Amino acid sequence: MTATSLYFELETCDRYHRADWEDRLAAWFAGGTAALRRAARAADAEFVIEPQTWHSFLGGRIFGVAPSSHYAQRPDATFAWDSGDFPTGRLPGLFCSLSRRLFDPARHRSFCYPLRVNPLIAEYPLTEARYLFGFSGNVTAPVRARLLTELRPAADAGLGLLRQTGSLFTRIYDPGADVERARFADDLRQCRFILCPRGNGLSSIRLFETMEATRVPVIISDALVLPQCVNWADCSIIVPEAKIAHLPNILEARAADWPRLAANARREWARCFAPATLLPNLVAQVKDIVCIRRRSEKNQKYFFPFHVLPDFALVQAKRAHRTLQNYWRPAT
Repeated sequence: MTATSLYFELETCDRYHRADWEDRLAAWFAGGTAALRRAARAADAEFVIEPQTWHSFLGGRIFGVAPSSHYAQRPDATFAWDSGDFPTGRLPGLFCSLSRRLFDPARHRSFCYPLRVNPLIAEYPLTEARYLFGFSGNVTAPVRARLLTELRPAADAGLGLLRQTGSLFTRIYDPGADVERARFADDLRQCRFILCPRGNGLSSIRLFETMEATRVPVIISDALVLPQCVNWADCSIIVPEAKIAHLPNILEARAADWPRLAANARREWARCFAPATLLPNLVAQVKDIVCIRRRSEKNQKYFFPFHVLPDFALVQAKRAHRTLQNYWRPAT
């Protein structure tokens, strides 16, 4: 059987992200399957993966494509792996935070983040969890501010661990953040259910870190499309944003299920996102898009703006509203 060849476009990455990508790709290809091969040139690859897709309103790329993208020459073979907070879905491919309103099942798949923010996350024994729930993170969305306020009485009563921190995502290569990374990992270890609210984007890397750590993610993001490769009903709890105040009662009612859910979360992470399984899973998602794509990508430049404009305008209006809410929220 001929190996599937992949080319990852890294020329647009800065030197820190480039080095991180090279290390990660080497591990993925080494630990994966012989059915996958890394191509040295885009022209030699069956599929081209672009981890960085630029979206600039002033540059006219909300509905268009960057001139440097391989999509211009090979639209049907080029796929995004977009971990940005505000993607438009212009390219086909894998997205972390594409809104349900912009998500097209014939062109898009939800997926994990490609790079790690906290390499200290590990698989933790169930016996080390002493709090019912926990959240440690930055206030990057009104839902997070509500969470820290409305759940404070339950946390003060000993049910949960709540900690407002700075952003680790913006300090991914800063050695000075190692103390904060260690504290985040320790907070994760001590809690049974980890609250995973949306942040700047609809998703959060803590969702996948929680699964890796053998803890249960509590997903709080109404418009998020979750990766279809995971059986979320068996490894997570999904709570509407409007029900944040009810979380202690919801989680106490599921406390007996948490060991099973936690073990399933680690199993699903290992099956879909671990170094040995991530690339085969990525290729399966891409091939699925190819199989069910309804029209040639060459025609998307004509259809995409009309198809997505109403929903895009609504998504941006909601984003502006959240920004204003976050800007005017009282200091805690």
